[in-house]
Amino acid sequence: MTLTSRAFQQGGTIPMKYTCDGDNISPPFAWSGVPEGTRSFVLLCDDPSAPSGIFHHWAAYDIPWDWRRLAEGHGPESLADYLGEFRDILASHRLEDMVCVRRVVFDMDSNWKCFVENYSDGYHIPHVHRDSLSRWKSVSTRVTPSNENYTASFSAHEGSQLLLPFPDYVGFPAMPEIDEKWKTGTFFTTLRPGMMMTLGNDGALVFRSEPLSATQSRLTVSSLFPKSTVARNDFEEIVQNYYRRNAIVVGEDVAVSLRQHAGIESPYARMALLCRTERSLNQIANWILDRVIGPQA
Repeated sequence: MTLTSRAFQQGGTIPMKYTCDGDNISPPFAWSGVPEGTRSFVLLCDDPSAPSGIFHHWAAYDIPWDWRRLAEGHGPESLADYLGEFRDILASHRLEDMVCVRRVVFDMDSNWKCFVENYSDGYHIPHVHRDSLSRWKSVSTRVTPSNENYTASFSAHEGSQLLLPFPDYVGFPAMPEIDEKWKTGTFFTTLRPGMMMTLGNDGALVFRSEPLSATQSRLTVSSLFPKSTVARNDFEEIVQNYYRRNAIVVGEDVAVSLRQHAGIESPYARMALLCRTERSLNQIANWILDRVIGPQA
């Protein structure tokens, strides 16, 4: 097994924060290479070089077999801590009052990261969706506060990008409870490692990209709408416009992900330099290095 910590390197100095001279809490830990048949874990923190001999600082035991990390101060990292301000930013969209009305699954011959990178790329919409989403004319785009686990940007415009800006794409009215500043526009969010959400003022489209192997992945696309919207007598008729939009736009997303993976597999593939609008791709790569592979890589 391999045990690592994001707080310090192997053989390095443990930051004062994790000592009795600081906050006196345990560092975050992660581990890999778990033997088959493992039932639980015990983590001991001993100081073999203490003046009085081996000094036992603390122990964490009965750690469930399927855990692969401990957050600061013991225990798994809570979902609230992981999400940070993400919940507050999207609170008025009231995702808890939405229901999934359709789920479409794509088994793709591409690495799972291809879809995530394309969704996050600043060049994605104007090039991949040149004749669809790019027809929306945004007044402005602003990036809301983010942490290492998520990003959220808001594109201000009339209508909802859960539809296309063409006359025959009639949609549902905006949800009345949304904060006034979010009523005219669409959120594009990424929750690492592989979850993305497009939130309009009328509903949400949720993407989950998960690996099946190094060269295969599964993309699950879920359409969400408020319960009050689903209860409308004309729901089944109007929602078809959203499904038509998804067939076009998600189809373009899947196609470019397959092309990207084919390019990666090419013997002529080279790592390209990233420009200003592609910073998020570097953030994704660093997240995987820090949270999945660890500092020993």
